[in-house]
Amino acid sequence: MRSASGASSPSTTRRSSREARPRRTVTALKVSAKAKSRVVRLTVRATSPGIAPAGTVVVKVRGKVVARVTLRAGTGTVRVKGLRPGRTTLTASYAGTAVTTSAAAKVTVKVPRR
Repeated sequence: MRSASGASSPSTTRRSSREARPRRTVTALKVSAKAKSRVVRLTVRATSPGIAPAGTVVVKVRGKVVARVTLRAGTGTVRVKGLRPGRTTLTASYAGTAVTTSAAAKVTVKVPRR
């Protein structure tokens, strides 16, 4: 291509480091759990200013994935079965997206014997 002055210009364009990039908003993750008869109902709420986070939250117990929760309008619920009786800590991890940051939260629940 030739410019108005007659000089040729490269056909590819480079992104300027000053070019505006999408801002990432900080995501907060809140987890609540209720246990009944060895089944734990886990509610995950992700909040971020100006946006409802979407995507998947991974739930782990002792490092093992026990459930995945799909967020709809920033909220998701899942039932986790087969946990041992006693106190159990569940960890929820949200990977984030192009516009939201990742987040994680823990909740401890007492799983009854029956």
